[in-house]
Amino acid sequence: MWRFLSKKWDSFINLYWAKVEAACESDENCHFMRQALHEVAQEYEQMPYETLLQPAEVLSMSRIFGKMRLDFSAEAYDVDKDGDIHFCIDVDGLPTKTKWKPSYRFVKRRDGSVRHG
Repeated sequence: MWRFLSKKWDSFINLYWAKVEAACESDENCHFMRQALHEVAQEYEQMPYETLLQPAEVLSMSRIFGKMRLDFSAEAYDVDKDGDIHFCIDVDGLPTKTKWKPSYRFVKRRDGSVRHG
């Protein structure tokens, strides 16, 4: 049952990401936040496995890009039986034309490797 719900959740996340991508095509603020998010996401991907298991309150941060302060909410939202961490980073700080804001997901394995999707 849990595996079914996990797959449904992943399906929902994939749909969310597709809508974010489409909405960001024509939204300058969304595009800016997505670029900043990709830069910050590379830092999270390089963090040690154990670090990514910390609570969102510890992992989340704010950073200045240009003259804009952006907030990054980061957390492990699922851990597989084999230990793979499903990690998500959301960004906020600028208004967008749609309700969608950029999000970045990846999976961190115990051996430190990263996979996407």
